[in-house]
Amino acid sequence: MPTVNEDLFKSPRHLPNHLNVSYKKRTIQERLGAAEWKSYMVATAGGFNAGGIMGPIELHPGMELWKVTGNALNTGKGTVSEWWCAKNTYREQTQGLCESVREAAFNGVPLHVYARIASCIKVEWNTIDNIQIIKLNYPATALWGKFAPMTVHDIAAKSNPQYWTPKHDAILEDMRVRGYDLDDPIGDAWLGGIDAYQLFIPGLLGEHVTKLYEAPSEQNELIAKYLGIVLPKAFELRT
Repeated sequence: MPTVNEDLFKSPRHLPNHLNVSYKKRTIQERLGAAEWKSYMVATAGGFNAGGIMGPIELHPGMELWKVTGNALNTGKGTVSEWWCAKNTYREQTQGLCESVREAAFNGVPLHVYARIASCIKVEWNTIDNIQIIKLNYPATALWGKFAPMTVHDIAAKSNPQYWTPKHDAILEDMRVRGYDLDDPIGDAWLGGIDAYQLFIPGLLGEHVTKLYEAPSEQNELIAKYLGIVLPKAFELRT
């Protein structure tokens, strides 16, 4: 059975490991025009570790995926984000969402703080207010690999009201209150360093997926109840 997006990966022989990014164009006429081939690293905007992109790989119907996001999940012909994580163990990924929620609770932080660090999501990119869990309705083709480390935010973004609002300031302050040193250039000021993997699934539409669950990413207990897990007590450093 063909995948819903396999044509995006059928690059010419002289352009191996290239992706047709025309699906990102706004109008149907633009999308049906000439193909626009870009290398996997360029097409994914450096979201993967350099040299660490694996695939293409085929994902099967029924596979469950998750992410934290501040954006609504489109339905029907609406486009769906390319970036997702496997909900359960998958390939090199030995831990799934359940373990991420447990680790967040153990570290005394809500899932969105843990996921921002593990998933390398710059503050100005997304407020990650909610967790979304979906399943694939059809086979899909994807790229796979580790998250590329990122700084917590770009300095230039803070001076641009198009990307930075008081809510972003509040996110940084919340992380500071929780003990993160956001001025440390080689420590907490960097996102990543956790053995976490992601999927890049281009060309997904709302009709290709089913939303299984959505909840505020602040509420570990609520998410744990849906997952059917018991959360550990937060770690306390004792002297």
